[in-house]
Amino acid sequence: MIINAVFPRISSYVKEVKTVGAVRFAKERDIPEINAIRKEVSMLHAEGRPDIFKADFGAELENRLSEYISSADKKAVVFE
Repeated sequence: MIINAVFPRISSYVKEVKTVGAVRFAKERDIPEINAIRKEVSMLHAEGRPDIFKADFGAELENRLSEYISSADKKAVVFE
């Protein structure tokens, strides 16, 4: 089981791991939801380590995802 190899200490707490869903390349319609999650994570980082992370999630970060989706070289993936 992958959990045992990657997280040996928590494997004793995991009885059974079931994955239902698929990984796919992100599409333009995914941007609002992805950015909402990214904003939340960004705020958690800023609250936990304000000496390293800014509390600002600006347009530059929001637009970067759009660039990845339309790029041939970079891609964003989602799990649904």
